[in-house]
Amino acid sequence: MKKRRKPRRKERKNRYKSRLIYSLYERRMTAFEFYQKTLRILLTLLSSNHPNLATMYENIGQLHSKMGQYLKAFDCYQKALAIRQNSLPLNHPDFAITYSGIGALHLKMAQYPKALEFYHKALYIRERSLPPNHHNLAITYNNIGGVHDSMGECLKALKFYQKTLEIQRNVLSADHPDLAVTYNNIGQIYGKMGEHQKALRYHQNALTIQQHSPSQKHSDLILTYCCIGRTYANMGEYLKASDFYQNTLELQKNTLPSNHPSFATIYNNIGDMHNNMGQYSKALESYQRVLEIQETCFPLNYSDVANAYQNVGLMHYNMGEYSKALEFYQKTLEIQQKFLPQNHPSLSVTYNSVGLVYLKMGEYLKALEFYQMTLEIIQKIFPPNHPSFASVYNNIGLVHFNLGEYLKALDFYQKTLEIERKSLILDHPSLATTYKNVGLAYDNLREYSKALEFHNKALEIRKKSLPSNHPDLAQIYNHIGQVYDH
Repeated sequence: MKKRRKPRRKERKNRYKSRLIYSLYERRMTAFEFYQKTLRILLTLLSSNHPNLATMYENIGQLHSKMGQYLKAFDCYQKALAIRQNSLPLNHPDFAITYSGIGALHLKMAQYPKALEFYHKALYIRERSLPPNHHNLAITYNNIGGVHDSMGECLKALKFYQKTLEIQRNVLSADHPDLAVTYNNIGQIYGKMGEHQKALRYHQNALTIQQHSPSQKHSDLILTYCCIGRTYANMGEYLKASDFYQNTLELQKNTLPSNHPSFATIYNNIGDMHNNMGQYSKALESYQRVLEIQETCFPLNYSDVANAYQNVGLMHYNMGEYSKALEFYQKTLEIQQKFLPQNHPSLSVTYNSVGLVYLKMGEYLKALEFYQMTLEIIQKIFPPNHPSFASVYNNIGLVHFNLGEYLKALDFYQKTLEIERKSLILDHPSLATTYKNVGLAYDNLREYSKALEFHNKALEIRKKSLPSNHPDLAQIYNHIGQVYDH
């Protein structure tokens, strides 16, 4: 009798990929099928403006949103809104449900002002119809905080997350999983603001709850472990961060298959840590593991796959392999241009990255073209002092610097510095980069005392956050040496 051949590893991986995609797709299509059956029955039994029809359209709209079918989702929410407007007083609490759904849809499409508009409409109704400690108010505050977080407005996000926390502490038990989510949200805001000790405290509060909650989702626990590891890495405590990530990996390996999506989060954070340490080949290895895992669920998780390509491209860029970097950035663009609206901020990030590659390859006009594309997007979605402008101004400055136009370069670097000084802590790594660039511009303008002043500012920050053998430190020492050598 013929022996059955044991499936090869690649075959097993492809089968697992098929099961994952089919399982999620099947569940959503099954849900859609039953929602449609419900809708057909309701349309025969109820008047065209019956509130139950609005609820049904909202359910279908939410499902379309999960599947990335945003125009279909909008159509459903608009039908729900029209029904409510024709059947209910304008301050009825059910309007808040519809407004929240439309706000969430705008958020997914990165239409942040619109998202805020609809979330605030929901808030207006709920503040007038609910007691001040109602759970739905906490949800609305959290939603608004999330929009400000996405816009990089950390202080505004923090304000709304803290309102969420205040209500939750009054109405939920001390070990409720929702509290852990809010602690993590606040922790991540403090991390973005560079207040890492505060970030660590909130993440540890979340972990304490999750470790004692029998109903806690495994994925939420992994997220908290990764937040703590990332916080240690941002504090320069790389050994603690590494230990945390490795312990998390071991925990995962005991419960999940090696290509489960939860591993991608951990490997991505390990990659970030090695990148921060200047260990680009190790970071590349981790990001490639992320890509391998994320590709098992494509296209349902298209944004995760695009981000993985972006990170792999970044490591090739950092290693000076510009053709490979461009190849992966173009793969990122292909996905984003297919699935995202043309003014989505993720596209601006990729255009910016492509511009950097062309800059390094000496193709300055192409670089400038991509920076202008970046600028066009962020001008439509962010206020003029948003941190995203700082990055683009800096890169346009780099183009002018490489073209020998040092005064123009200095002008753009100063614009960058003006924004960063208002939005970042005084020893933020991005400020070090800008100080270095200003120093280089002054050096080439032969204003050596000013050049030395800014290089020393950059060095002071780098020493606080980097290991003593980091390549960025070597770069700063070299620039200072060049100033003294004139």
